[in-house]
Amino acid sequence: MNGLEDASMGDPGRFSCFRHELSRQVHQIAGEVAALRSVQETEVILTEVMPLLSACRFLERHGASILKARRAGPGRLPWWLFGVSSMIHRVPHGQVMILSPSNYPLMLSGIQTLQALFAGNRVILKPSPGAGKLWALLRDMLYSSGFTQSDFTLETEDPEALRRTLDSGIDKLIMTGGVQNGRKVYEAVAGHGIPATLELSGWDSCIVGPDAEPPIVLQALKFAVSLNRARTCIAPHRLFVPSSQIHHYEKLLADVPWESVSTEGGTCAKASESLKSAVNEALNDGAALIHGLWNQSDSTAWPVILSGCQPSMRICREDFFAPVMALIPYESDSELIARANDCPFALGSSIFTPDRQWAGRIASRIRAGIVTINDIIACTADPRIPFGGTGASGFGVTRGTEGLLEMTRIKVIQSRRHKKHPHFDRIPDGAGPILGKLLLMTNAPDMRTFLEALGGMTALLQKSISTRKKTSRDDRST
Repeated sequence: MNGLEDASMGDPGRFSCFRHELSRQVHQIAGEVAALRSVQETEVILTEVMPLLSACRFLERHGASILKARRAGPGRLPWWLFGVSSMIHRVPHGQVMILSPSNYPLMLSGIQTLQALFAGNRVILKPSPGAGKLWALLRDMLYSSGFTQSDFTLETEDPEALRRTLDSGIDKLIMTGGVQNGRKVYEAVAGHGIPATLELSGWDSCIVGPDAEPPIVLQALKFAVSLNRARTCIAPHRLFVPSSQIHHYEKLLADVPWESVSTEGGTCAKASESLKSAVNEALNDGAALIHGLWNQSDSTAWPVILSGCQPSMRICREDFFAPVMALIPYESDSELIARANDCPFALGSSIFTPDRQWAGRIASRIRAGIVTINDIIACTADPRIPFGGTGASGFGVTRGTEGLLEMTRIKVIQSRRHKKHPHFDRIPDGAGPILGKLLLMTNAPDMRTFLEALGGMTALLQKSISTRKKTSRDDRST
């Protein structure tokens, strides 16, 4: 870092070395992640390794220009600050702690780690349970790429690691996880006065347009349910369907060969008591179960799909992190927007329709951090794109340009080019009316007001000058 702590000094060479090392050991890393996620190695390569490599290349190519100090343009300088120049610098927070999630333990916290390091921070990473070995391998890759122990430190999987690190002192915390844990973590960091970026749960909407093509919708839903054994925070859970088509989609969803979608071994292998309670509440309130059923052995046929749901039902308002979909009918665009936005979570949303103008209007009014049109989940891994939600889905963003900037704080340096400082002098008596006319003149809505203010200010200045001259003559005669 230079004397201004300019965070644009990230060395692309070390990141290039790390990228090459990761690509060389891709099968070893993917194998570790596959064992953690209980998925195939190929899925890990596609969903975690490829996005991480792309994000690393993005930093190499664009990171320095994103973090480069910029000058506040003189064309926008207020007239009363003539001679002042301002430079806006991005500087590192200092020590950043990253809490790694369990559903995508490589990609999510890996990108956050690379961005924090590129911004000049020292990183402490706490792995999710079981991911300690994976992150030990990644730590060794970072060290072999030129990073040191002072740049990156690996904590234990122990839940007490957060408390220990907070007590020892950090400057920023990044967390990806569920809303309940997120609230506990936020309470802890708030007590220490530490800023945080929280990427939390979603209970995302999937909107079926009036002219959507059912085969594409069903293909998208099946993909989203099967991806990572339904352990994806932006998986669809609230399915909005035109009222006139609701019975058609009920039949289509009931006939989908969901049995080919395996969720065994994942966190949703058994339904939680809370989810069972929410489903039963919805059924008692008029919803209908069109797929999925708990049997006496307490196993589940996934996904659980309910129809005739209302936004007020608990099944539409809580994050159960399981393959659950609630069909919600809508009659009009305004009702669709109201119902889709009536949820505490606001992470992502998907819209399916060939009418891109209609999709654009709906997307602009949906309360979500990211909205995809005619796609689901996959394109959100674009390394250029920031990711984050609002409401119960957290705050702040990771990834992309904005995610890199979030790993820094702003530092402004201003200087004056000349020695005159008129604001240091005592304000002359009677200056108030003159300043009032000057402000009216410089903010006039039309030429008439401008000329009237100019005339009034000129008269006041002449009167002030005459008064000073008279006072000076009186002083000399005395």
